[in-house]
Parts: sequence; structure tokens; C-alpha cells
Amino acid sequence: FNTYNNLIDTLLANGYVEGQTLFTLPYDWEDSNAVLATTLNNTLDTIQATCNCSYVDVVAHGMSGLAAAHSVIDAGYDDNIDQLVLIGTGFNGVPAAYAAWEAGRVQFDEPLRNGIAQALLNHKASVGGYSTTFDYVQANVPSFLEMLPGTSYITGKTYPTGYPVNTYLDNIQDNFSAFNQSGIRLHQFDSNSSVNNTPRTFTVAASTEPPLWPHGQITGTTLGRGDTLVPFLRAEFFLSSDVPINNITHNNL
Repeated sequence: FNTYNNLIDTLLANGYVEGQTLFTLPYDWEDSNAVLATTLNNTLDTIQATCNCSYVDVVAHGMSGLAAAHSVIDAGYDDNIDQLVLIGTGFNGVPAAYAAWEAGRVQFDEPLRNGIAQALLNHKASVGGYSTTFDYVQANVPSFLEMLPGTSYITGKTYPTGYPVNTYLDNIQDNFSAFNQSGIRLHQFDSNSSVNNTPRTFTVAASTEPPLWPHGQITGTTLGRGDTLVPFLRAEFFLSSDVPINNITHNNL
């Protein structure tokens, strides 16, 4: 989708050199963020050996910001991040991930991206011998579960009763004090819309498509401010944005 071309071009125009002082880390978004965190720590070590530098600055967008946070509290972290730039990271979860985890249906932000991700998951489920995409997601896409909020977002239910519990996010929140001791300079950029455009809470009912929707089938959605995917207040859970950017989508952040 060329999402990061402008960022890369800007860095190159300001003196960074690919493979020497500028590195990218594509990853499989279906994997657990714990896998990406380990990969990130190993990559940081490799980068340091290449650039002969004491520290590396990390820019993380969306879900990868959770993995970057995990990498700092992980035992493999070598105290080698100077600045961590977080862009649209849902530190208190993303309610829109509920449909993906509970029913195997990608309903995040942009229709084209949703459609391509859905087609990919459907195809993998088919060739993998799974009866439904839901079964494939439950067995192979832990990242959807790791994005879910760690507080109430279903009307009529009090977290964690009747919720798919996100122990991954709970662990990051419980150990966030590690950031305060790390010396890392944190910067956060999030979108705060002037209109309600981002899924915030859901009304659910008993599933009409079992085994889909084990914790309740969505019958209504309440929207709030955000970037169409990450609610602004859920992105603001740990620290206030350096620059709240108004009325811009998650992908365009």
C-alpha cells in the first residue's frame, strides 16, 4: 500500500542512508507481537553492529508499537533504544479487533485494506483445511486477540466477565514501569477527530452463527473520537501525545 514511502523518502532526503543508518522491519501481522518483539531486539543488535552506534531510534506504527513496548520489558532487551516514536498505537486496546477475533471478519478502518486482509485469511483457511475463517484465526492469528482492550467495551458486561481476555496487553500494562526506568525518550502521535468515527463500544446478543461470536454477536456499535481504528483515549492510556493530530485516519498518520 506504499504506506511508509513518504516517511522513508523524507528520512533519505535528510541524510539517512538505507542499510547504513536507516532500516525497515516488515513483519507478519498474523504472528503474536511477542514474536515481533524478539525479532526487533535481534534486529537492533544487528543494526548496532552495522552502524557502530550506541543507540537506535525506533518508529512504530499501530500494532507494532505494542511489540516495541514488549521488546523493552523483554529479557533480551540490550538497553539500545534512544527514542521510541509511537504512531497510532492502541495501548489500551482496539475495540474494532473484536469482530476479527470473535468471527474471523476484518472490520478495521479502510474498506480496501479490510477486503484484501479478509481475502487472504479466507484463502489461508481454505488451503489449510479449516472449516471456517474463524477457526483459522483462533488457531493462527493471535495478534487479533492481543489488540483487544483490557477494559470494558461491551455494553452490559463488566471486564473481564464474558470477555475474550487479553493477557498479552495486561502484561505490558503491568510492566510499563520498565519504560520509566529505561531512559528511553518516548514520543507519541495520535489522531483526535472532531467527529465520532471510531468504534468505541459494542452492543452484543447471543450468537446466531455458532461457533462464531462466542462472547456475543455485535448488534450495535457506538462511535467515538479517534483515527477510525484506534480510539483517541485508548491510544492515550500511558502518556499524552506529543502532537495530537486532528482528523486523520490511522493509515495516514
